[in-house]
Amino acid sequence: MTNAPIVIKDLVIAGISGGEFGVRGRVTAYDVNSGQEAWRAYSTGPDSEVKIGPDFIVNYPSHKGKDLGVSTW
Repeated sequence: MTNAPIVIKDLVIAGISGGEFGVRGRVTAYDVNSGQEAWRAYSTGPDSEVKIGPDFIVNYPSHKGKDLGVSTW
């Protein structure tokens, strides 16, 4: 973990950067009471793993579908 977690309602949300050693960046939410993982979203990969919905608008259409290797921050 490379950031301080944040608590929002009943979730603890934490992320890792992922620019080094081939690690893919991600943000994970945990239930504040049980500690169980509620959801996880990656910074690269298929829409289902990045948590992109059907109404998502691409800022740079030429980048759509490309793995840009972005990190979470």
